[in-house]
Amino acid sequence: MSVRDDFSPATKTALAMRAAYQCSICECATVGPSDEAADASASVGVAAHIAAAAPRGRRYRTEMTKAERSHIDNGIWLCGTHATLIDRDEVTYPIERLHQMRRDHEDRRKAAIGRPSSNATAEAALFAIGPDLVCLGVTETVADDEWSFAINHYVAGDFGLLAQFIADFDAAPISHRFVLSNGLGDGRTLSAAPVFRREGAHAIIACRIEDRFPRKRAQELGADLALSSTHDIFVADGNLAMVRGLEALPQKVLISLSLQKGESVFNPHAGSRFGEFYRLFDGSPWLGEILKLEAIRLAAIPLEDLLAGPYTPFNCVERIHGVEVLGLPVDQRLPVRLDFEVKGVGRWRHHMSIFVPHPIIAP
Repeated sequence: MSVRDDFSPATKTALAMRAAYQCSICECATVGPSDEAADASASVGVAAHIAAAAPRGRRYRTEMTKAERSHIDNGIWLCGTHATLIDRDEVTYPIERLHQMRRDHEDRRKAAIGRPSSNATAEAALFAIGPDLVCLGVTETVADDEWSFAINHYVAGDFGLLAQFIADFDAAPISHRFVLSNGLGDGRTLSAAPVFRREGAHAIIACRIEDRFPRKRAQELGADLALSSTHDIFVADGNLAMVRGLEALPQKVLISLSLQKGESVFNPHAGSRFGEFYRLFDGSPWLGEILKLEAIRLAAIPLEDLLAGPYTPFNCVERIHGVEVLGLPVDQRLPVRLDFEVKGVGRWRHHMSIFVPHPIIAP
């Protein structure tokens, strides 16, 4: 039985993304294409422990719990060379210095977001297929019945997960059959399993899509109980205060983003993964882009309601232009700036604080 307190696959992916897939010491690239196949990639990156994962390792601290050793805060993304080096030289690479190296590297990667490299040839953006696969790639086709993308590399998941999604497509819940595109700011329900193919050196994923799900005008949003600034219902003029129409939009978005996925007793597929993604990618240059994908899902992908029929959680949002995190959570509320395209309104920008609960960490 292993006594190592290893990182989870999700934590390893988050560390890599926070580092923009570059070594946090030498900043060399740690992932790229492989000549083995058109869909293959090669990685020399390592999710290294700052304080050792097991006794007798470099920088092992007995006072740390298992949860602390395997937590993302105890990790640093490195190339294979530097992952080996830090485990052979504790004097040069003490805990404090490794934490500082990670912070400095992530700050540089954050500042570089949106700045084209000198050899950039096409604008790549994140896209998602189903709930567990996220890729960086370039949009190849946009048609009324198909979107296709050239895959640069897998951000979450891998080719095996894509193949499994394709094979199990007919058994997947309808709410999991979707494609989301940050480049388009929109998403679609898949009408059939995606098709993977190779075109020369490129890996292409083609997605057959349903018609765009209709949105209602913001002015047509139904009445709902109003919430105060402390997120409580309140009384106005002797009655419970209500909101409807455009006035109800900020509250509808707030509730949709704050409801944790799986918490609804009425629909297990309802809810947002904002809190989950914030905990994984806090401080990462990818954070805003990952949250944008989740906002697209809530805007574009319908859920089934046994009484009312299918609906999108946001109801009237047609496109997501951006999601920006403005600071750290205060009382488990994350301040964000939302930039949406709303039917009946046009461009709609709004600040709000989304509920992101503290994680439950086992002892």
